[in-house]
Amino acid sequence: MKKEEAIAYKAHLKEMTKGELIKENMSLKRRVDKLSGICNVEDTFRALVEQEQAERKSERLERQVSNAIESIKRELERRSVPFQPYDSLTKLIDLLIGNINQ
Repeated sequence: MKKEEAIAYKAHLKEMTKGELIKENMSLKRRVDKLSGICNVEDTFRALVEQEQAERKSERLERQVSNAIESIKRELERRSVPFQPYDSLTKLIDLLIGNINQ
């Protein structure tokens, strides 16, 4: 919905006269100034960027853990070690180490 609103707003701006555009610009500037008084815009933007980076890192770590679980499960199957599909990574590692030490 926001994309459609942005497109409609952009079309509306194209239809405005120079005076209306100046008025709209001043209105937006007052709103930004007001928000700047409430919170530091740069800090807010930096926090959003850091949050996005953390989410990407989290997704990458989740994939790596998932790949590790699958690798250990394949090795346990190859060694014919019984395990449950829902076992945790720690339990799977313990089973594999126990089988290796036998």
